[in-house]
Amino acid sequence: RLNTEMDELKEAAERALEEQERHLEELKTRHEMAVKKLKGHQKDRLAVLEREKEDLKTATATAMEQLRNEHTENVERIEAEHAAATAGATGPLEEEIEKLKKAHELQIKKMQGHQKDHR
Repeated sequence: RLNTEMDELKEAAERALEEQERHLEELKTRHEMAVKKLKGHQKDRLAVLEREKEDLKTATATAMEQLRNEHTENVERIEAEHAAATAGATGPLEEEIEKLKKAHELQIKKMQGHQKDHR
């Protein structure tokens, strides 16, 4: 009878051990699947981040090009406005200088005339 009880306990222990081994295998399998799933999510997320990074690079390059173009246009416009303003200011200024020169020459002639008169 003692042997029978020992055999039954031994069999129960073996069944419990087998059950634990099956449970452990199931846990390992679930863990591996979870790891694969997580790695897949990480790869997907990484791919999304890479695309976003490329989109940002493109958007930045486009914005920089637009700023360069606007800057160039502004510089050209300012230079043209400056040239026009300078040309506009020079014209009347030169005319004024010519008038003053002629008036000065007339004064000199008048003074020379007066000097002749006094001799």
